[in-house]
Amino acid sequence: MDTWVAILLAGTLIWFLVRWRARVRAEQAWAEIDASEAKASRRSLRIVVLSLGTRGDVEPLAALGAAAVARGHHVTFCTTDNFRSLVESVPGLHFRSCGLARIPQPPSLYRARSMVEFLTAVAGTISRLYAPLGSALFAAAGGEGEGEGAPPDVILANLFAQHFGLDIGEALDVPVWLVKLAPDRCVFFIYRYILRESCSQFDSLP
Repeated sequence: MDTWVAILLAGTLIWFLVRWRARVRAEQAWAEIDASEAKASRRSLRIVVLSLGTRGDVEPLAALGAAAVARGHHVTFCTTDNFRSLVESVPGLHFRSCGLARIPQPPSLYRARSMVEFLTAVAGTISRLYAPLGSALFAAAGGEGEGEGAPPDVILANLFAQHFGLDIGEALDVPVWLVKLAPDRCVFFIYRYILRESCSQFDSLP
């Protein structure tokens, strides 16, 4: 009888040891996976920012780029030449020209009182500059082998560069994030007439 008890105890002990070793190995494997995923999530990204417009369109994205640089990412910032000093004043941002000294602003632009009048005022300018702007932005983003090495991991494009950004992202097979930093009448329409929620903050809009 004592022999069978000893065998039972020894078998139970071996079973617990095997289970314990298997659990330790599993925990080690999961720890290695977690460490690998954490390392991958912290890897440096190559980010290209496409920003066209006035200072109010460029400076907020420069601040966004600075935050990305602070987190260890490589940021190429493409805009007009008149904002070169602004971009280069931010440590870590790499300036690339979009091929224009500045975005032309005809006098009729300042008289626009609606988006329709605004688009009418800039239609001629946009049609003349679309092709050269697109080519310069494409090259800055790494198209045609003219970027700073490999294609970017992601492209950020502001309102006036969004159409270029989408086309370039499709051509390079990289994701594009469209960045819009202010509400407009489109947001007002969605909240008031679709969601039908209270939106008193928009009541003062014309």
